[in-house]
Amino acid sequence: MIAHRARALRRIGALGVAMIVAVAGLMLAAAPASAAPTTTYAYPTTHYENVGNPTWCLDGNDRGDDAYLHKCGHGQVDYQKWQYTAPASYLQLIHNATGTCLTAWSPDDVTLSWCASGVDRWNALPTGTTGHVMLQNAYWGGCLAPYYTWIPGSSTYPLVLLPCDRTNTLVKWRYHN
Repeated sequence: MIAHRARALRRIGALGVAMIVAVAGLMLAAAPASAAPTTTYAYPTTHYENVGNPTWCLDGNDRGDDAYLHKCGHGQVDYQKWQYTAPASYLQLIHNATGTCLTAWSPDDVTLSWCASGVDRWNALPTGTTGHVMLQNAYWGGCLAPYYTWIPGSSTYPLVLLPCDRTNTLVKWRYHN
């Protein structure tokens, strides 16, 4: 049987094998856009500090259902740690303490939710400054930003999506471990 396969491969030749590989690659590439990626790479935990509000970080609650901007290093530092995965052409930002994903249900409703919806996918856009990114929601197109940061006495600020404008420091995030 092995000799039979070897003869068949010799008859096909290198060109035939290359064509088979190319056709298989095209068939895989033609998968629908909604197909789940097969390879996910997880990266170490990261903090995201808002450039427009120095010393204020991306944070989430202990129930894993709310995300907001909060003073960096406040009592629950673990809730300011995020892990990102890169399964294909987008990121998922996973709240390290709860395992839930940063999710934009609408441009005005950014929160935490279970990781499985199309609205929890993000692109890290370069800002021109090393160590800074704009986090663009892949579904809505807007970039993550805090809202109402000028209210005196507030300890947290909600998150929204704003236009991805490099001149707006609110949509820029400094990342560090």
